[in-house]
Amino acid sequence: MSAEAAELSPSPIRALRDRNFWPFFGGNLLSSCGTWFYNIAQTLLVYRITGSVFAVGVVNVAQFASVIVLGPSAGVAADRFDRRKLLLVTQLASAAISGGVALLAADDAINLGLIIFAALLLGIASTYTLPSMLSVVPQLVDPSNLGPAVSLNIVTLNVARAVGPVLGALVVGQFGVAAAFGINALSYLALVAGLLAVTPRRQVHTRGMARPKLVDTLRSLRVRPQIAVLFVVGVGASMTIDPVTTLSPGYATKVFGRPDTLVGWFVGAFGVGAVMAGVWVSRQPVPTNRLLAKRILVLVSAFVLLASTSVLWIALVALVAGGFGYISTTAAALTRLQQSSVTSEHGRLMALWGIAFTGTRPIAGLIDGAVAAWLNVRIATYLMVCPAAYATWRIYRASLAPVPLVAPA
Repeated sequence: MSAEAAELSPSPIRALRDRNFWPFFGGNLLSSCGTWFYNIAQTLLVYRITGSVFAVGVVNVAQFASVIVLGPSAGVAADRFDRRKLLLVTQLASAAISGGVALLAADDAINLGLIIFAALLLGIASTYTLPSMLSVVPQLVDPSNLGPAVSLNIVTLNVARAVGPVLGALVVGQFGVAAAFGINALSYLALVAGLLAVTPRRQVHTRGMARPKLVDTLRSLRVRPQIAVLFVVGVGASMTIDPVTTLSPGYATKVFGRPDTLVGWFVGAFGVGAVMAGVWVSRQPVPTNRLLAKRILVLVSAFVLLASTSVLWIALVALVAGGFGYISTTAAALTRLQQSSVTSEHGRLMALWGIAFTGTRPIAGLIDGAVAAWLNVRIATYLMVCPAAYATWRIYRASLAPVPLVAPA
């Protein structure tokens, strides 16, 4: 490869050298690690209080349900107002909520109702965070570095997924859930510092835009079928990985006969695969639909293996493979989505991506939690493989249709 070609090829190192990106990257990494401290502590606390994976699923519903209800307005807000300021507000609010939960837990004044209420509040803050978080990245880097920057932004979430759960489980084991909640509260301030250190390029605001409904956003995708299918990928992948969080206490205690803190190793193994995929994808060109179908098939196969094995190390290997398939698919889909749209609509499209990506989690949590309580965690996992299998079929069909990406008006 010539020096000129190397300079123009996708490079995560070149993206990290951007003065406007690395403070955001570092702050987001620390904040995401703190979020996993909270998630692990919340999962373990709910399971210890109730002994039910269904109750864990109910808390997940509270945490992610607001994406469906408020997602469209969050996307409009990201297009109408300054994205960095919106992120500062949501991070400070999240720090206050998590700090309050830490104080209640330290005083043994926490119960299931308060946990659900806090999850609901954090879910609302997260709903308004996601569109701005995703759509601000193109404002921080040169367009030639957009692909690596998007992948690195996803890598931060999955480095956190690899490190945060294990450390969070250790903190819970040594110091209790209150300490994990408190560390999460402090971690939000790291992202606040990173946001204060960057200066995004000028944003095209749409203050005169009428407030759209979700159905209007969906209708706009009819003329862009090759973009619409990317949302099918997001829904399928998101629903299929839900057992990693909702069912992992059941796998730890009922399938493998280990302490419930093994949850941290399950989520961490998934995160290791996700990090490997994120680094790999950041150096790859955007794949075709046929290659995307192969990557989703890796995710499907991994979760079938997880549900089939009774050997712990095989289950951990399956989760590593699942994390790789998950991120290698969704990072590429998200990059294609941003490259195929204009900046002024990124907020709304990222909100719709958030609905497809996280808004389906409450549904998945209720389904696999209920099936696991009624039958067992293995059957529930087999059931949750179906959405990703369907997405594999849809994206493969799209690869056979010679329909070009249609640029937005």
